[in-house]
Amino acid sequence: FFFFFFFFKQKTAYEIMPSLVGSEMCIRDRSKLRRIELCTCKLSDKGFSQFLVVLQTNKVISNLRMTDNYFSENIENLLISALTENKTVVEMALAGNRLSHSCLKKVRNIEKRNTKVIEDKEPNKLRARIYKLKYEQKKLEQAQEKLKNQKLNLEKIKNDRDNLKEQIESFKQNEQARREMLEQQIKEQREKIKQKEDQLKSKKDQLSQMQEDYKKKISDLNAQYEEQIKKKESLEREMEAYKKQLKEIEEQYPKQIEDLKQQINETRKMTEEYEKRNEKLNDEIKILKAKKESNN
Repeated sequence: FFFFFFFFKQKTAYEIMPSLVGSEMCIRDRSKLRRIELCTCKLSDKGFSQFLVVLQTNKVISNLRMTDNYFSENIENLLISALTENKTVVEMALAGNRLSHSCLKKVRNIEKRNTKVIEDKEPNKLRARIYKLKYEQKKLEQAQEKLKNQKLNLEKIKNDRDNLKEQIESFKQNEQARREMLEQQIKEQREKIKQKEDQLKSKKDQLSQMQEDYKKKISDLNAQYEEQIKKKESLEREMEAYKKQLKEIEEQYPKQIEDLKQQINETRKMTEEYEKRNEKLNDEIKILKAKKESNN
């Protein structure tokens, strides 16, 4: 058995019925058309009546589904008359139309009559063969659907594999670029470290030279300080001698005392100048020692 389906989705009666009227001869002449579906197509009595005229003499169509249309009780007589003449329709779904219950009951009785007539015409062996072929056809359709799903899954897997390959390739490229960037950064850091090491070595050399210079300068300042101390001690001894002589002279020579006092004052001034210079040298020595300690 071959089944053909007509599907009209959400079209108006003005769109559907002219095509039915125009294809009247086409429906009448098709020897393999078994099933027609015109559900929820907003068909009216006028178009349905023209279709029933074709159906009345058709000897092939067995299944009709025309639910949820605008058929009314005015078409019931023509419907029953056409089905009465037709001997092949075994299913006619008319739910959702404005047809009476008695009309729908008559349609069911005609369906049963046609089913019984068809079954009586077929030998039991042929009927079993038909059922077997139907079952095999159903299994074949299931196998084809399964094969279709497997092909779709295989195609999806291939697409996923291609996408994964692209992602891996992109990841490799990104990792290569990242590795090159890191290598460049490492190279730059090593160069900076080498520069810092060279600078540090130069600073150490400069510091070492400065320490040597400070040591030499401190040694010179110490020598100068020792020399000044000796001079101070020598001046102090001379002062003591002058004082002693002054005392003796005061007793013997008053005028000479005045001269000696003047010399003493001059000597004091010189001593004060030496002390100021010694203090300045001490301050410089302390500053140099502090700088040396901070550098260490």
